[in-house]
Amino acid sequence: MELAIVIPYYKIDYFEECLDSLANQTNKNFRVYIGDDASLEDPSDLLEKYTNKLNFTYHRFQNNLGGKSLTLQWHRCINLSAGEKWLMILGDDDYLSNNYIEEFYKNLSSIQKFDIKVVRFASRIVRSPSGEISKLYEHPKMEKATDFVYRRYFEASRGSLTEQIFRRDMYLKYGFGNIPLGWGADIYAWLQFSESGFNYTINTAIAYFRISDVNISRGGFQEEEKAKSRFLFFSKYLITHLDDFNNQQQVKFVLLYEQIIYTNRNVNLKNSSLIIKSLFSNTGLTPVLKFFRRLLIHLYSNRDHYATKKILFALFKKVKFQLYYLRRGFVRKLQDWQKTEFERRIWKRQLYFFDTPHKQELSNFRLFQSDDFQVWKNTTYWQRRLENKLNSKEFVQKLGIKTARKIWAGRREDFEILDLVQLPVNYIVKPVRGEASKNVLLIRNGYNIFDKKFYDKNKLRKKIVEFYKNGIEELIIEEFLHNEDGGVVVPNDYRFYTFDGNIIFIQLDKRKGLEKDQVSFYDQNWNLIEEKILIDAVIDREDPAPHCFEEMKAQVRLLSRYYKNFARIDFYATQKGAVFGEFTPTPRKGKFLTSYGNRKLVEAWDYYCKGMY
Repeated sequence: MELAIVIPYYKIDYFEECLDSLANQTNKNFRVYIGDDASLEDPSDLLEKYTNKLNFTYHRFQNNLGGKSLTLQWHRCINLSAGEKWLMILGDDDYLSNNYIEEFYKNLSSIQKFDIKVVRFASRIVRSPSGEISKLYEHPKMEKATDFVYRRYFEASRGSLTEQIFRRDMYLKYGFGNIPLGWGADIYAWLQFSESGFNYTINTAIAYFRISDVNISRGGFQEEEKAKSRFLFFSKYLITHLDDFNNQQQVKFVLLYEQIIYTNRNVNLKNSSLIIKSLFSNTGLTPVLKFFRRLLIHLYSNRDHYATKKILFALFKKVKFQLYYLRRGFVRKLQDWQKTEFERRIWKRQLYFFDTPHKQELSNFRLFQSDDFQVWKNTTYWQRRLENKLNSKEFVQKLGIKTARKIWAGRREDFEILDLVQLPVNYIVKPVRGEASKNVLLIRNGYNIFDKKFYDKNKLRKKIVEFYKNGIEELIIEEFLHNEDGGVVVPNDYRFYTFDGNIIFIQLDKRKGLEKDQVSFYDQNWNLIEEKILIDAVIDREDPAPHCFEEMKAQVRLLSRYYKNFARIDFYATQKGAVFGEFTPTPRKGKFLTSYGNRKLVEAWDYYCKGMY
């Protein structure tokens, strides 16, 4: 299956027409994913009619997200999909011509030949309830994304989310900007997803974009919020990418931006400087002087808004914030000075991996064994996806490595309908993301080995719901692995510090409960290291290597060669042999190393993975 059609569902008014258009497609080589944003209008009865007509997955989210962030709702709906190469987000009130998918596949060879990342279709606007249909909006077959965006604003063209099909790898790389009402997020996405290259147009099929009394595109709805979003879109996204446009286009966008800041009465030194700089570099001094004239007229006309008192207050506020940032910068520099070099690198990696909501969302995105490595590795720092334990299981199984059997996984809304009677006698509950032991249950005959308490089904449900309430988005329940002697006890953790296939240290963690009883370090030949690596390590207690040590070591090296840069790779020694645990990209955030441990890890990093993060 090449194509996933994702529908963020909320309103039922025109949903049937949307579904009809999909059921009537002449080519059915697609799967539909419907994400219900906690709608008050249950579509279950309607969906029942399409059980045998459409290949679809329906999921109801328990909390409404679109009311807070439309783009985050798009993200979590896309996360329902199963690895298809091409994605499309279809509004629940929009619909497609019957040949839409057929035309996509007819053109797919050309699309792939030219390495196209964004495909768009001809479109019409449908006004409801009148049923009035606009003229047909067509586009050049091959057009630079920047030229399309320019035409969208200045040449009576149009474009929206519905009539675009885009490559999953580009979505994974960039995501959608978190703009209120999603206003402009799709336009910016086409610039990013196409990487300012060419879009490919199919004019022989049509997307029908609806404007009605119940959608946010209608006139008169949240106009003030839309104006603010338009200002945010231009300020944060479009204007910062002006260099991608030609000189004439840059000037037109800057002048439009000028009108937007006047409309929002949001003149400040930053945006005024940006306009002056752009006008001067593209057109010379005269347009700059004209801008000053317009600016003074605007300030005078809105003198009550830009009153002296307000300006002084804003200036005081700015100075106050500058002092705060200076103080914070000093504290951070002091903290950074106190860090070890390894800790600094791990902190930098944390920023590269997880410093934006989109990067965090990437680790939630599901990938599967069946996906080829091009799909797994199609974005910078792809390794962050392996922080997701479901993804890491799929990845290592792809390489023929054993993992604990998954019993169940899901979010809170999925857990609410889980029958706990189905669970085996022994099992483990842990977050799909993160490594905090306090959020892990090791259940043996109803007894949690970690907190030393018994849990009946009611107490267990209450405890797990508490995890969700504390911010854990998704949990996994998996088999409780027996150790090599067949015991159902807290398993020893074998934690390998690796760089591109090379094992530097092996950390053995032994525990009987939540707290560790012993932390010791070994080299790759299982010789006890008699220098402390971590400040809480012991150097006078030696344990035998596990029976599956050679198997474990070979599998760690294989995984590390795929991972390339630094990773701690965790394994268990079990009756089944070596079983993969997890990838840990930022162990302990790089803290608690001794000077010896820091030196050895930094030397290995520079030798095997210099310049990598």
